Amino acid sequence: MGVLAASIGAYGAGSAAAAIPMARIGEFRQPVAVAGPLSQPRSVYVLERGGRVWRVRRGGRRSLFLDARRYVRLRAPRNQGGFQGGAFAVAFAPGYRTGGPVYMLYTREDGRVHLDRFRHGRPRTILSLPQTAPIDVGGDIAFGRGGLLYASFGFGKDPEASQDPATLAGKLVRTDPRARRPRAELLAGGFRVPWRIALDPSRHRVIVADVGQSDFEEVDLVPLGAAEPPNFGWPFFEGRERRMDGGPAGTAAPALAIRHSARMCAIVGGVIRRGRYLYGDVCSGRIRSVRLGATRASDDRSEHTAVPYLVSFGRDGGGRVYAVSLFGRVYRLG
Repeated sequence: MGVLAASIGAYGAGSAAAAIPMARIGEFRQPVAVAGPLSQPRSVYVLERGGRVWRVRRGGRRSLFLDARRYVRLRAPRNQGGFQGGAFAVAFAPGYRTGGPVYMLYTREDGRVHLDRFRHGRPRTILSLPQTAPIDVGGDIAFGRGGLLYASFGFGKDPEASQDPATLAGKLVRTDPRARRPRAELLAGGFRVPWRIALDPSRHRVIVADVGQSDFEEVDLVPLGAAEPPNFGWPFFEGRERRMDGGPAGTAAPALAIRHSARMCAIVGGVIRRGRYLYGDVCSGRIRSVRLGATRASDDRSEHTAVPYLVSFGRDGGGRVYAVSLFGRVYRLG
């Protein structure tokens, strides 16, 4: 995501002829993600990069739900270009009840990337790995069937870490956070920065938006229950093109490969909305959607909507869709 810093001043206020209605639910300090438990369909939870989580009720009333700032490591708190440092994602288990645990993916003060369970404001580590770089370590978390937690991690400093089975870097994994000693089950590897993931239970798969280096952005489809975890080829492949010799045999191809341009520098995935996968771009803020088949995407189109410095999509417990701007605003999409 090294191209971000050069582009963050180029945003407009959004599309004047927006095809998707947007309602601002509030302004926050560098928000990065939203989520919501099924048990609270009228609330949405907003995660800030610094580690605070706000509960926002209907009408915009908000209250501080979790303050994890003492644990979150920010090397440059005001640096928006390197926004991957800090908190990345938050998730609630399907059976969440008031006072129960909440899960957060973030860079911690111990110099590691943590997936932690927070209860009563204190963390318990589920998974972690060394933070080898100030950027390109981020990822996402989401709960699936059976209370299993899915997590993705960026490659960090060494591109070939994505091919190293001994590290979580550049991987998509699944774990049972209720286990006494949670273990990571490898679902797919060969990612660069799988910044956002979306579960697609109707197709029994995970949709991964993988941020590219300099040529392509990807949408990758990871089938669950495959005989072997698919490998998407980074750093030997980017998009569908080979970038260096060597690498694993039999790499998986992306469902959608988007060449870099003024309209696409760093992909932000994504949720399924009305049968289409909604995604966007950090630099332009433009939102697009595509139909995802078994292995390939089709009917890629603009939604004529933009969110300045778009960094995330998400849902609340009632299923409503949100878009998040690192500049501070969170929007509910109609």
